[in-house]
Amino acid sequence: MSILCIWSIMKWTILNVLLIIVIITTLYHPFSQIIENDMPEGPELSNTRTKEQSNVIKVDYITQYEDYYSNIHKQPNSFQNIGEPRSVQFLWQNSEQFLNLFNQTDIIISDKEEMMYREILNFSHIGALPIISAVEDYDPILSPEINYIQKSETLYMGFQINGSQVVKINGFWIYLRGESEGIIRFQLYPAKPGVEAVTLPNTTSPLTQEIDTPISPNILLGEERWIWLGIDETLILDPLDTYANTFYIGISRPDQDSSKINWVCCSDNSWPDDNDEGDAYAYTFDLTYLQKDFFLNYSISPVLDHPYPTDINLKVNNTAISNQLTPGIGRWDSDELVPAINMTNNKISLSITYSWPDFYQWQINYDVIWYGFFYENSMADTEYQVSVDQSTSDWSISFVADYPSNSENQMMNVSIEKEWTVLSVYRNTINHTYCTESPCNLLIQEASDGVWEINCISQNKIIEIDILDIKNKPIIESYYDEVVKICGKILEPNGEKVSSGRSSLYIYDPNEVEKYCELDCLIDNSSEYSVIFLWDIHSEFQIEGNFIINLIWSNGTEAGITNANIFIKIPIPPLKRIFTYLGWSGLGVLVSVSVLFLIRQRYYVPQKRAHLLRLKTMMYEYQDSIKLTRLLIIHKQSGLCFLDPMADEKKIDANLMAGLLHAFSSFGGSLLEEHSFIMEKEGETILQHMNYKDHHIVMFDGQITRIAAIYTSIPSENIKNQLNEFSKIFEEQFYNELTNWTGDLDKFSYSINLIEKIFALSFILPHKVKLIDLDEINLNKLEKKIYNYSSKLKETKNYFYLEDLLNNYNDKKEKKVLYALEAIISLRQKGILFSYNIEKE
Repeated sequence: MSILCIWSIMKWTILNVLLIIVIITTLYHPFSQIIENDMPEGPELSNTRTKEQSNVIKVDYITQYEDYYSNIHKQPNSFQNIGEPRSVQFLWQNSEQFLNLFNQTDIIISDKEEMMYREILNFSHIGALPIISAVEDYDPILSPEINYIQKSETLYMGFQINGSQVVKINGFWIYLRGESEGIIRFQLYPAKPGVEAVTLPNTTSPLTQEIDTPISPNILLGEERWIWLGIDETLILDPLDTYANTFYIGISRPDQDSSKINWVCCSDNSWPDDNDEGDAYAYTFDLTYLQKDFFLNYSISPVLDHPYPTDINLKVNNTAISNQLTPGIGRWDSDELVPAINMTNNKISLSITYSWPDFYQWQINYDVIWYGFFYENSMADTEYQVSVDQSTSDWSISFVADYPSNSENQMMNVSIEKEWTVLSVYRNTINHTYCTESPCNLLIQEASDGVWEINCISQNKIIEIDILDIKNKPIIESYYDEVVKICGKILEPNGEKVSSGRSSLYIYDPNEVEKYCELDCLIDNSSEYSVIFLWDIHSEFQIEGNFIINLIWSNGTEAGITNANIFIKIPIPPLKRIFTYLGWSGLGVLVSVSVLFLIRQRYYVPQKRAHLLRLKTMMYEYQDSIKLTRLLIIHKQSGLCFLDPMADEKKIDANLMAGLLHAFSSFGGSLLEEHSFIMEKEGETILQHMNYKDHHIVMFDGQITRIAAIYTSIPSENIKNQLNEFSKIFEEQFYNELTNWTGDLDKFSYSINLIEKIFALSFILPHKVKLIDLDEINLNKLEKKIYNYSSKLKETKNYFYLEDLLNNYNDKKEKKVLYALEAIISLRQKGILFSYNIEKE
């Protein structure tokens, strides 16, 4: 008894400590400090979410008034009634936290009407705003002057804003305040998990001139890796203005700025005097200086049925990388590796020379798509994880690739030596790609954060074994009649000699030798070796200290481990062995029984109790349904009954019954007998149970309706929950009909499904059984038994009642009756048992 008390005190102490830890963690969780809507007045209001100041978005906060919506429609081009702006700082450590910040802030998440009554945001110098998708429609009343540019297929959307405009972005209303001069340009990216916010090109650059071209995104640069997002452009070259028809796409670094490079797109216009007349098309913007080897991929596709280019050449510093790329069907790609640009005036250019017949006098359009990615050899910085299956080595190489989160065009190239066969490539245990060639060059597209794991397998066999002590002396020196196995397989059968270079081992067939030494190298995920030596008890074999195992594979790769453990098994005399075996067996049985008991008490027993509780609730519902003889839904204000689902010609008129029940409720106190009760809530009677002769009447008062249920015997306590649930749902669904009821009963006819769902009236109806093939339908043992019994009842009469099925279990224990009811309900849900109305036949 004292042990149980101590255990009880310890258990409650541990639970209390855990509860305190959870409460403290919740109180100090960083996201519990959410910005509240009602901010105090003042221009220097700030919300500091982290101590780091590297990534800060400054948002001008504008207070809304309740009359804002009406004012803005009266004065559509005026924002003078909005209020004075205030500053709020949002800080985040990474892109995921940035998105979570906005997702948990009420000033952003809101639909149109709610937002109009709250606040509007003024994003100043924010650069780029991650959103769920590109800009959709806009409100012409609130933003009549907005100018949209057609979005591209990659969901990059560019738009111009003159002055102050209100833009609807996917359901969010955001107030964007323009500069006093010039045009503010924003680049909107389709948001993915972890999208970074990037800085746009400077508004004072030549891009501020009004051209109908979307702003191209910057290269995002990490410490070691960068990603260059894809750019879509449509280039229009006119044969009337271009003679040589040579189009250049170049990337170069200007002399005056060593940290920037420029894209230059131009067309050689050298006709008719063979002089360069200028650029037919030019486009320049800032990119981060390239510091990695990279690929340049170009896809040039003609529009409609125009002719294709004849020559496509990739050049670095005017030196061709590819003399001529093979034309495809409307597409040409370049995948040449280009060294990093580290010198002044380096230039990468793609020249396209094409011609067409003279009768083509119209514009020829080409869609040009280019993107770049760095090329870098990734080496695993972790030890090889080796698992050995007989003589085959399965090496799993894992490394962490920390890529930018928005690396939708990120490429990763991994080269595997030909001695290894790549089975699969995983990212966070998800299979990504396969490699069937040897040597294998993996090109992994759409790389993202996480651990990339490459599983390789090699057929290299062990050719040498060194077993040394810490002084590099051989452990086995003079014991030559042992049999050595590597992972269960004899290393060299038929008595051949294996030389380790420091010791000699003779291999014999274990079936012919009684005394032998077995070396079993078990290599798990932690690269630990477990070595087992078995030898005769009379042997003078002795091992001292720690040791080293070296396995030399056929390709020269070494896998070594130090400080391994040695387990020595010595034969025990029979009698002592029996006692030892019995002792350990008894301890094992005791531990196993204790563990099983704890598991049963922790998981099985609570689940079983919850299951029995659900079954008892089902039994209460069933018993109440078969006791129910009348269900009336009465309009409290008029006293009329507008729903009587159990009515028939033999029963009293529903309105007459409603009047009688009202009289019972008001004046029938002297008629109340045993088991009667009245339940009040806030001074109003909401539930009455009246026992009159053989009838038990339960009435529940809702806000608008009164539900009266008449039973043949005392109903269960569950009826209170049923009446309360039905009243609440019914009045919510038919609120308009009930408050404006004119006597029309047809409006409530389709509520029979709700009545059936809560009161299960079909339980009292006759049932039939559907003939099925038990081999084709999955039924448990009890369901099959009830199905067979139902089929026998069908032979005597065309129908039966569910009560007939349960009567077969009345003499059984309560649990068996509950399980039988569960099986009956399951057969009803599967359509094997179904109810029907005799009067409608």
